[in-house]
Amino acid sequence: MLKKIFSFCRKPKQVASQPTTLAPKPFAVPLRSPQSFNEALHFGNAFLIAVKIQLAGLIDQLHQKTNHLVQAGPFRGMKLIAHPNQYPLKNEHHYGWNAHQLLGCLEEELHGPIEQAIQRAPEIVVNVGCSEGYYAIGLAQRLPHAEIYAFDSSKEARALCKRAAQENHVEDRVHIKGTCHEQDILKLARLGKKIFFLIDCEGDELKLLTPRCVEALRHADLIVECHDFKNALITPTLLQLFMNSHRVDIVKEGARNPSAMPLLQNFTSLDRWLCVCEFRPTVMWWLVCWGK
Repeated sequence: MLKKIFSFCRKPKQVASQPTTLAPKPFAVPLRSPQSFNEALHFGNAFLIAVKIQLAGLIDQLHQKTNHLVQAGPFRGMKLIAHPNQYPLKNEHHYGWNAHQLLGCLEEELHGPIEQAIQRAPEIVVNVGCSEGYYAIGLAQRLPHAEIYAFDSSKEARALCKRAAQENHVEDRVHIKGTCHEQDILKLARLGKKIFFLIDCEGDELKLLTPRCVEALRHADLIVECHDFKNALITPTLLQLFMNSHRVDIVKEGARNPSAMPLLQNFTSLDRWLCVCEFRPTVMWWLVCWGK
């Protein structure tokens, strides 16, 4: 796929070959914009592959500098694991792509709400869409008396989450499950304990958080990532449902300043921004819902 990028370069005029000891400059030719949808698609794919390859090297550098430990944020000191297939080019969800996790700036706008949720001392934490376990394991460490239920539809993600729980010595309290359904939410709600939900279900918010579930969770705290780019009705629908039973804060994705991070001082401008990039398709929103 990378060779597709060369189709966007105009061929230079042919000149007589001359002996030289200098390496050729591979992109020292004029560039042009894509001339068709297919060209734009090929260029975009080639660009993303190049970005992933570059980011893989940056993550390796950060792992060496940090000894795999999160450097800031609510989960500072948590150990992250390296996956043997950490940088697969076709991995849509990028499990193990953790530069921003190592730096502690992943979803930085949620740091305040996460700290508030911890202060409210939930007895049960439910992480829907746990991925490799950043939140599930981090919350298990911050809440040593809580039981953690980590749901994910991906077998690979569940395996990584299990390894992370073992590496951080919380495997006895982290219960890793498959796809979360409405009945799972209702079952946990019936336990009658203080519960905190952290939900990132990739556009299935309305399917999971039905009016029946919202009513059952009227005393629970929740942070819900809203994938409005998949369904524009997610945020307004959930907002209307939760406002009747919860105090609701709306959180918008914010800015980052990678130049302020000590570990990135010797990185180039592009590399600094790659390390904090979360590759969002659009500006994201979260609903932070506090049970009354």
